[in-house]
Amino acid sequence: MRLLIIELLFAATLLMISCGGETEQITAPEPQMPAGELVMTDSMGVEIGDSLYMFGSIEGLTILEDGSIVLLDRAFSRVMVYDRDGIFQRQIGRVGDGPGEMSQTVFMTLTENGNLLISQRDAMERFNFNTGEWICEYPRGMTPPPFVLAGMRDSSFVAVHFQIMPQDDRLMADVTLGIYLPGDNEPDVVLSEESFEFSPTNAAPLFENVFDAYSVAVADWETVYFASRSSTEYRVQGYSFNGEQVFELVRDDFEPVEMTPEELEEETEFMKARLVSMGAGDQLCSPDPFYPMISGLGTDSDGNIWVRRGIEQIPTFDVYDNTGQLLKIVTLPVEPSEGKYWNVIIQPGGALAYSENPAQGYQKVYMLEIPE
Repeated sequence: MRLLIIELLFAATLLMISCGGETEQITAPEPQMPAGELVMTDSMGVEIGDSLYMFGSIEGLTILEDGSIVLLDRAFSRVMVYDRDGIFQRQIGRVGDGPGEMSQTVFMTLTENGNLLISQRDAMERFNFNTGEWICEYPRGMTPPPFVLAGMRDSSFVAVHFQIMPQDDRLMADVTLGIYLPGDNEPDVVLSEESFEFSPTNAAPLFENVFDAYSVAVADWETVYFASRSSTEYRVQGYSFNGEQVFELVRDDFEPVEMTPEELEEETEFMKARLVSMGAGDQLCSPDPFYPMISGLGTDSDGNIWVRRGIEQIPTFDVYDNTGQLLKIVTLPVEPSEGKYWNVIIQPGGALAYSENPAQGYQKVYMLEIPE
């Protein structure tokens, strides 16, 4: 859940101010494990040329079980569907304010019954993915709707919802991770709740406590795994569709890693540049000087859980089975200085990757082969 959701918080701030079973917990040191690499087998995306392959700002990326690729492009407010070879198939939605039109899109997910849900500035759009038909828009209002993160069984989905409330002489942001039904601002199941003091003058806590507060993945439409952003705790929890905790994995063999002054400056400048690009103006950013222990989650076709280590310079995944047994360690070999900007999507349909800050100056989507 990446950085572009920040403008939603700024908008809200301006408005306010003017499957079952026993839980299993595993704590284990890292043994000597088989290692593998994700291999880039193909790519799509051009700097200049066919507009169907020019990506302005990738905000959502999904690979279906048949290998089809679904891409949400914020710059063009559209969803593009490609086959497993990267050949364009169809478009869903377009920029605008009318029915079936979108603007300032930030998150996308597919549910089991074929709902395509897209969060934008102050509303949520619902499409039939199979037909591309627009179904409805959930009402706009002062409180933003939940921001979709992962689809689940039927039409339910995992999302983050935030609300900024005055408390004494402070502003407090209440953040809820839960399982929702379309159109509801209240979750059916609460998975996690956090609060932090909100400062309109420092944008960094918004990134760390809202946009990147949770890494989420869903297995078989039934079990949701999530990890809170923390620089001191490596912990993954799993809940069933009905809200029963069925999994917990904790490791204490990693030490916090502090950014170098150069890395911290680079992170600060990256945040500021993204804010300016979104029209938010020049904002103060004071990032957490420590890297998060976990910066991403995924699940593969075998139901294994891929946990990305936030403390590594290149994308590095610990791969566990659904009992918490560590199976292997997998990396994506990219330039270490660029590694933290790479998003890697691991889903039952396969694996994809793209960079938020590409060295070549324009975004591409890379198809990856998962090692045995």
